Amino acid sequence: MLTFDFQKRTSKILRRLRILGTLYSDKNNTFCFNLYLIYTIVVNIYYNLHNIAQAANIFYHYDDLDELTSSGLLTIMETLTNVKAYYVVTNKSRILKINNMVQKWSFQPKNSRQEEMAKYTFKIFDVMSLLHTLGPTLTVVFFGCYPIAEMKTNKKLPFSAWYPYDYKISPLFEITYFHQLSSSLIMAHIHINSDCLAYNLIAIIIVQLDFLADNLKNVNNNIKSNLGNFEKERNIAFLDCVKHHKDILSCFNEVYKILNINLLGQFVVSTTSLCLTSLQLSTVNPTSTHFMALMVYELAVLVQLLMFCWWGNELIFKSQQIPQAAFESDWIEASIPFKKSIMFFIQQTQKPLTLYAVDFFTISLTSFAL
Repeated sequence: MLTFDFQKRTSKILRRLRILGTLYSDKNNTFCFNLYLIYTIVVNIYYNLHNIAQAANIFYHYDDLDELTSSGLLTIMETLTNVKAYYVVTNKSRILKINNMVQKWSFQPKNSRQEEMAKYTFKIFDVMSLLHTLGPTLTVVFFGCYPIAEMKTNKKLPFSAWYPYDYKISPLFEITYFHQLSSSLIMAHIHINSDCLAYNLIAIIIVQLDFLADNLKNVNNNIKSNLGNFEKERNIAFLDCVKHHKDILSCFNEVYKILNINLLGQFVVSTTSLCLTSLQLSTVNPTSTHFMALMVYELAVLVQLLMFCWWGNELIFKSQQIPQAAFESDWIEASIPFKKSIMFFIQQTQKPLTLYAVDFFTISLTSFAL
């Protein structure tokens, strides 16, 4: 039997989240756990000091539209980063449960064709993850670079924030500058890896739907028995498909519980950020590096929304193929009980697997276009 290590792909993302102080260590060693807990607290305090400074700037400059939009723009996105980190931590057991579930026999490819299907889907995942990584990272780099052009005339920080000291005095300026950039990079990569974890879990379900559709279409071809028990073997093969579908539904329900509220927060925050960015773009010199930084930020947010909608759309499309695949199986010469089983299965799989933002709207390319 062929094997595909779905668990390894998820574990890589979880490892990066642990490094960023987002996911509690699952080691049984008490000393390691306590050491990691201290590390997590220090990392969270470090980057949240930047969040607090930006939030304070909103209150100190509530009557200044430029400062308000500049601080509010990133503050709401950084708040979402904390929410995502919280949901990763609180859903740790559910994430690990899914990671163990995908190693079941039913989730493994049954032939080289199915193995190629998995490789193709995850090749797309790798490209999209790279694009998603570049967006937030380049945003931080551009925001870090544009004040350098004005450094000779005016010491300006990458992000508008309020501090209880004169940050323009050296070395406080350099320390504050470094703290803003490093904190923003940490939060950007928490954001990236939290999203990649979501994309990865959805991609696993999509691959399983491909496997299931292929098994249903070739339910007769997959039977190797030549001993006159063909009908019995076919029933067993179809029963394996039904069990596989049940496992996919169980995995999808766990993923949906993790992403349900997160998706609503993502869309609300992202659309608000896009509006604030458009407002700020209208007040910035279009030939300045600050304008370029804002454009990169806006593109990064659009790409992030597009990816959620693209994977959600793929999930709907692939799950719609399951009843069609069952119908395309060679059932014409089968027994009446087998035909009834196929009919019942087709009826039960009519409703596609769909991601919703707390049941408000569907996560699909149609939602993105609207």
